[in-house]
Amino acid sequence: MTSKNAVDLRYDSVIKTFRPGDRDACEREWRALTLLATYAPGLAPAPYRVELGAAEPLVVM
Repeated sequence: MTSKNAVDLRYDSVIKTFRPGDRDACEREWRALTLLATYAPGLAPAPYRVELGAAEPLVVM
């Protein structure tokens, strides 16, 4: 089984990087995190930044 993304755990954030061309999955992740932050704060990591146009799209939470 191959991984679809990489996760970089830092002391103050988590960076989830998606495979090149997997912009849709990154966008879904971002949308889910922002909706949860709005309607169920504290249930999931807070979204901080998204880079959908990067060669390897990423979400910082």
